[in-house]
Amino acid sequence: MEIRISSILIFLFCCLSLLFPKDGESLNNNPMVVDFGFDGQRIAIKTGEEIQIELEAIGGTGYSWYLDGLDQTFFQVLTEGTKTPEKETEEVGGNPVMMFWRLKALKSGTTAVKLDYYRIWEGKSTAAKHFKVEIQIFP
Repeated sequence: MEIRISSILIFLFCCLSLLFPKDGESLNNNPMVVDFGFDGQRIAIKTGEEIQIELEAIGGTGYSWYLDGLDQTFFQVLTEGTKTPEKETEEVGGNPVMMFWRLKALKSGTTAVKLDYYRIWEGKSTAAKHFKVEIQIFP
């Protein structure tokens, strides 16, 4: 009888560990997605959690989004890149692309993530758009 009880307890412990992850772990690997609708807002996440910033750019124009002074004591850039929307138009060179940055929160505190939309050869001072979101990171 004791063997069955210990087996049941081990099984229950394993199930509970899946329901209640350790600090910095998440139940799924899906980050919070932050898009242009979050511009100027404040969001809250926990240390160890990830966010994915997704901003649209128009392909073929030379404009791109660039991080503006990301505080790397608060965030680690895990990945960045572009993806194309499911439905593309038949226009050549002018289709929208989604630029993204996946960031992991490293420590608690308050910081801002800022991006600017400009042509690299024209410089940041000519940016056509700006994006900023304040992020409160909790332990």
